[in-house]
Amino acid sequence: MLTFVAMFLQQSKSEVVSQPPNADNASILHHMSDALHQSLYRVLTLLIAILPGILAFFVALTIFTLLGMGISALLRRALAWMKADERFARTRLAVDWTPSSSPTEIVARSSFWACVLLGLIVGVSAFDASYATSTPLPMSLLPYLTHAVGAILLLMVGTLIARFLACSVLIGVVNA
Repeated sequence: MLTFVAMFLQQSKSEVVSQPPNADNASILHHMSDALHQSLYRVLTLLIAILPGILAFFVALTIFTLLGMGISALLRRALAWMKADERFARTRLAVDWTPSSSPTEIVARSSFWACVLLGLIVGVSAFDASYATSTPLPMSLLPYLTHAVGAILLLMVGTLIARFLACSVLIGVVNA
C-alpha cells in the first residue's frame, strides 16, 4: 500500500500541469479553508454576542420559577391554616360555581404561573437588553418570538373554547 502511494506521488510530481496565467499560487483548498474560517469566526462572534442574553433569560426564568414555587407553597399553607376551603364551601357562591380543584389550589397555581410569566417577561427583557444595537439578530428573531407567543395564546383559547363546546354538546345530548 505504501509503495502504491509513493509511486502515485512520484508520478504526480513528475507531471507538471500548466497553470493559467491569471491564477495565483493559492490552491482551492486554501480558499475553502479561508472561507470556512471566516464563516466559523462570524458564527462564533454572533454566539458570543447572544450567549449572555440567553444565560440571563434562563437565570431570570429559573429564579422566578423558584420564587413562584415558594409563594405557591406559602399560599397553600396560609390558606389551609385560615381554612379558606371550608369557608368558601359555606358561602352561597360555592354552590353556583364548583371548579374541579379547591380554591386554595387555584390560588396557589395561579400565583405560580404568574411568577413564571413574570420570569419570562423579565428574561426576554434581559435577553433584548444584552444585544448591541448594531447586530441584526434581534430584528430577525422578534417576528418568530411574537408569532410563537401568539400561537401559544391561540392554542390556550382554542382549548378553552373546545372544552366549553364539548360540555355544552354533552349536556344537550343528555337532556335530549
